[in-house]
Amino acid sequence: CNPPYFRAEPRNDLERAWRSTDMPERLAAGLPAALAAGGKALVLLSTDGAWRDFLAAFAANGLRATPFARRDLISEVLTVYQVERP
Repeated sequence: CNPPYFRAEPRNDLERAWRSTDMPERLAAGLPAALAAGGKALVLLSTDGAWRDFLAAFAANGLRATPFARRDLISEVLTVYQVERP
């Protein structure tokens, strides 16, 4: 998934695609129930956004996030994390 990655209040419906005040916590809290036994989620995060908040929320919810793929776009780095229950 490619969740909203800027921690801010969306000013309109369009901005909900990239702004959220609580997406890291909501995604991390709901992900364990959505994963089948042995299941994994691929989550795309950008260094332009709240990637540290996502990783902290995953860890706080007992999930392990490991880099799966990375691309340096000069102005930002995109990383796909594989997220799973240990």
